[in-house]
Amino acid sequence: MHQNEGIRFNQLQRDTNGITNVMLNRCLKELTQDGFVLRKDFHSVPPHVEYYLTKQGKSFIKIMETMNDWGENNL
Repeated sequence: MHQNEGIRFNQLQRDTNGITNVMLNRCLKELTQDGFVLRKDFHSVPPHVEYYLTKQGKSFIKIMETMNDWGENNL
């Protein structure tokens, strides 16, 4: 997810390669409930929703990068 820009559902799905609609919806809902992601609904037709990292979400990026590096080096 881009740190300062909103990203739409379809772009997230393309960027996460292979995730189903159901699983992505479930993950986004949980991340929103946990305060890592902000969901902005533009209440338009066709539907337009964007997702943003919150301050809490942005603060977790370094941890995720470290975990990713560890996984690449140890798995």
